[in-house]
Amino acid sequence: ATVIIHDIQPDIDGMSLVRYFRSQPSTQRISIVVLSVNEDAASKAQAFRDGANDYLVKMPNKIELVSRIMAHSKAYLTRLEREDGVDELRNRLNQQEQVNTLLKRLADRDEITGVANRRNFTHLLEREWRRGARENKELSVIVVGIDAFEAYIENYGEPQGNDCLTKLARAIEGALLRPGDIPGRYGPAEFGVLLPATGRPGAATIIDRITAAVAGLDIEHDASPVSHKVTVTFGIATCMPNLEAASTVLLQAAEQDLQKI
Repeated sequence: ATVIIHDIQPDIDGMSLVRYFRSQPSTQRISIVVLSVNEDAASKAQAFRDGANDYLVKMPNKIELVSRIMAHSKAYLTRLEREDGVDELRNRLNQQEQVNTLLKRLADRDEITGVANRRNFTHLLEREWRRGARENKELSVIVVGIDAFEAYIENYGEPQGNDCLTKLARAIEGALLRPGDIPGRYGPAEFGVLLPATGRPGAATIIDRITAAVAGLDIEHDASPVSHKVTVTFGIATCMPNLEAASTVLLQAAEQDLQKI
């Protein structure tokens, strides 16, 4: 754990031996004791600037030399333990941070479908509402209702119902055109879609794409009064966000539009 250098004058590639040892990964952390015949302050100062831990002029007696080496070795081992402890603590903090990030992500996601849950969906709506107000851009919301989903659960069972929900969530995600378009699980039989900077014609295009994607799933629904396949119905609302109004008015308008059908 300790290197003794008899003289600091020899160099390797233009650097002193002390600097050389400090530059090497395998020796940069060890304790270095310099034994030199140079007694001038400048030589000592240079040795310490280069990274020496101790500087002895001429050869000290054996007891003093061994005592110094033991002291530096002990300090080196203590430093290693402290650094290892810091590294371990840093690793634990990083792991905890990763766990916290995962827990937050899970808390924001619907446990069945993986899309944003209702709480997070309304939070994202508020965020996009404020952004739209700042940038003077329209915001559209689509509520996607699964037709006769309660009858589907009663007929096919909850596990198959959850599988149906997951497939619908993937279909809705795949129908969206931009990374900023946000799908979410809005209710037991409803999904929501946030479409920032999108007017009603753009929202209508997304509805057409979702309709086609759901039809492409070709999921049987013998208990439906609408079709023998799983189908969805849409409510849509578009407005220019205004900070004097609540963002939920847009969602309520989309729900009312869904109920009219």
